[in-house]
Amino acid sequence: MRTSSKLSDTIEKKVDNHHTHIVFLGNNSTDHQFPDEPRSDFVQTVRDQTQCLSVTIIIEGGLHTLDVIKNDLSAERPVIIIEGSGRLANILGTLLKKGIEPK
Repeated sequence: MRTSSKLSDTIEKKVDNHHTHIVFLGNNSTDHQFPDEPRSDFVQTVRDQTQCLSVTIIIEGGLHTLDVIKNDLSAERPVIIIEGSGRLANILGTLLKKGIEPK
């Protein structure tokens, strides 16, 4: 069961309101023993509590990246795929282009 916890005052004080962007980087793990839900839940909690916007940018990526994309799209968070960056991003970029090109 997914639960959302309130960010502690300590964490809220560490997020500097004078910055316009905060970047979280994934470890590109291919090990499925580390599910994406903790990352997804954290992003959603931050969004809910700060009313900030979020976007996921896919650079390269492996099979685990499919879970990231699925979770973000399910939560109605935008996903940008950088075709040409390698691996899964190239495959998805090619498939997306083929799906929108006129026949």
